[in-house]
Amino acid sequence: MDLNLIRSLETLALFVLFMGLVYLLYRKTDDKTFEDAANLPFVGDETSNKVESELIKDKDHE
Repeated sequence: MDLNLIRSLETLALFVLFMGLVYLLYRKTDDKTFEDAANLPFVGDETSNKVESELIKDKDHE
C-alpha cells in the first residue's frame, strides 16, 4: 500500500467521524436533553435561590 493512500483513507475516516458527530450534536430530537444539561448548574442551588428571594422581598418593601 502506498503511504499517500493510507493518509487519504485516514483523512476520509476522520472526516466521516467528524460529520457523524456534527449530525449527533445538531439533530433536533435531543433538544430536551441538551436543555436539561444546560440547566444542571442551577439545579439545587439553594444559596442563589435564597439571595433571589431576599432581593424580591426587599423590592416589595420599597
